[in-house]
Amino acid sequence: MPDFSMEFTNASKTVFSYERGDYPADPVVDTINQSPAKELAKFSTETYSWSQAASSIVSYNDGSCYWNDSASGQWFGVKIHAPVQVFMIGTAPYYQVSYWTGNESTSKRDWFTPVNDPSTVYDFPSDVKWKIRIHPTAAHTTLQLAISISDK
Repeated sequence: MPDFSMEFTNASKTVFSYERGDYPADPVVDTINQSPAKELAKFSTETYSWSQAASSIVSYNDGSCYWNDSASGQWFGVKIHAPVQVFMIGTAPYYQVSYWTGNESTSKRDWFTPVNDPSTVYDFPSDVKWKIRIHPTAAHTTLQLAISISDK
C-alpha cells in the first residue's frame, strides 16, 4: 500500500479534466506509484498515489490534484500535505482543499485545511456544484483519501 493516495470516484454526469497537480519531484526520495489520467470520466475512478523513502526527513512530501469542469468553469482540488518528520517525530500528514464556484465570495482558491483531525470526513460546501466527500484513512506517517463525487 502506498504511503499517500487520493482515489477520486466520479459518480456524477460530469467529465472532469485534470488541470494540474503537485507531486513529489525527487525520484531518489519519492516513488510515484500511480498518476491520474487527464480525464476523470463519468462513473469512473482515478488514483494518484506515492510512497516516501527518505523524503520525510529531507523535505515535504506533498501531492495535489485539481479537477475542472470545462462546461461550467468550476473546479475543485485536493492536496495531501506531509510535513517533514525525523524518525517519525513531527506533524502527521493532513489534507487540504480548494475550489472555484464561479463566484469570488463563495470560492476558496487558496489551499485551506477544512478539519482539525486528518481522520475526519469532510463534505465540500453546498456552494460547490457537486456533492464531494473526502473519506480519510490517517496514520502518523501515512494518509489515504477516498474522494467521492456525485450530482446533487
